[in-house]
Amino acid sequence: MSSSNYIHVNSSLHSGRKRLGVLRVMLASTVVFFSIVSLYFSHNQVSRIHEVSGHHRAKKLRLREELAKHNLLRLASKGLVHSLGNNSLKENGNQRQNKTKQRLSRPVPKDLDIAPLQAAIIKTLEEGRDGIKEDRVVQKTVKKGEKQASSVVNFTLPKTSSNVTASIQATTNSTYIDVPFKRYDKVVIVTKIHGPHQWEILEQSFCLLHHAYNHKVLYDIVVFTAEPVPQDNVDNLQKMLGNAKLSVELDNRGFQEEIAALPPNKYNHFLEMCNVTTPANLTWWSECKFRLAYNWQAEFRSLHIWHHPALKEYKYMLWMDTDGFCAKPWQKDPVEYFIENDGVIMFDHFPQAQTNMKIQPHIYHGFNKTICELKLNEEGNLVSRLGEEGECYQRGVPNIHGFFHITNLDFYRSAPVKNGLEKLFGDCFLCRVPDDQLAVTAPAAILAPERSWEMRGKGFHLDVFHNGMMDGLDIAKPAGFKKYWAEVGKFDLPSADGICPIVAKN
Repeated sequence: MSSSNYIHVNSSLHSGRKRLGVLRVMLASTVVFFSIVSLYFSHNQVSRIHEVSGHHRAKKLRLREELAKHNLLRLASKGLVHSLGNNSLKENGNQRQNKTKQRLSRPVPKDLDIAPLQAAIIKTLEEGRDGIKEDRVVQKTVKKGEKQASSVVNFTLPKTSSNVTASIQATTNSTYIDVPFKRYDKVVIVTKIHGPHQWEILEQSFCLLHHAYNHKVLYDIVVFTAEPVPQDNVDNLQKMLGNAKLSVELDNRGFQEEIAALPPNKYNHFLEMCNVTTPANLTWWSECKFRLAYNWQAEFRSLHIWHHPALKEYKYMLWMDTDGFCAKPWQKDPVEYFIENDGVIMFDHFPQAQTNMKIQPHIYHGFNKTICELKLNEEGNLVSRLGEEGECYQRGVPNIHGFFHITNLDFYRSAPVKNGLEKLFGDCFLCRVPDDQLAVTAPAAILAPERSWEMRGKGFHLDVFHNGMMDGLDIAKPAGFKKYWAEVGKFDLPSADGICPIVAKN
């Protein structure tokens, strides 16, 4: 090998070694980098796991504490203050629940005087004290012939606000403190079905509403129906609702009779919409773009319900769709807030979709304004920005969700609203749009947005289940009402468990 070739080869080997060294350094750097990244994310993941597990542990402890409170209050109200000591608070949750059930099944001693204990509980609630400490012992002396025996109960009462009068439920179905509500005049609870095929779901909905709320105030209930309902069905529901007055009202003169009574312009518009020359072969179940039975409920709730004779004596209406299901007791009364603050409408959910922008000229025709913008402020009030003729015709209108709301009937009966809605609907009969949601939204947004409120925005978190959502805002977990009731609802609303028929999945 010549010297020049040797030098070339040696140089090439040296260069190769340098490149290999650089690659090794790069590889080592990469390994170190990814190790650091892996360690960082692992640490975060572990922290997150600890955070979540800690959250669940805290939640579990809170649930156990609440269960203990409720059971102890129930024991106090039933007079079962014997045989319950500190050890029950330290037992495993399931074991403690089983033992509590056994204690609840024990007979109450006939000679046990619990009036002072109940008075002490109520006094503590009214004064709003932080509660009795766990190490404080309440003793009662029980007479057993000539002998004296002391029974001891240690418990912590939940903190309550002052000015609250609590009534301790002494029923076998209730394990919570039931705060009484004030009953107001001229309040009615209303819903609508099409006929007997929807009666089961109505029973479920209004039985749950009774146990969650109406057992405290016993407001009258009016059920509108397009087709007659057997009296036996009505009687069975009345038994579930106790002393609340129930009436079932037909909401139409008959399908063909309603059509025959239409003025010519509405009659012709209806035939054109259904693409027929005579309505003779049409029924409630005919499809004219949409099923006519469904369109009727929307029209009835938009135009007719406010002026129906069955509601003429009432001023305030709590509307609940038959597929709205209460899943826990109402600890605050939205009707009281609504009346005391002179509301126009108070709704569980906003917005629920929106009406197409094509409706804007019709809104202007009815109310001399368009709705350019509609939203909630931080206080839960509707805030609207209105327009003049020709303005905001490219904007849709967000709607108040119609499944659950409270309305001021006098407002929706008033001449500006009545005339505005009639002009808004125009020649429509059994049209799908406009509908009941727009019919409550437009007048409130234009004429009284400051008196139109979201329930949660005013502190009412009622958790009414509807179409797989709670209050229209949160996804119900687990999904489906039957499963939700079995795993959550019957424990939150125990007075309804085994009494209300749970037949509807959603």
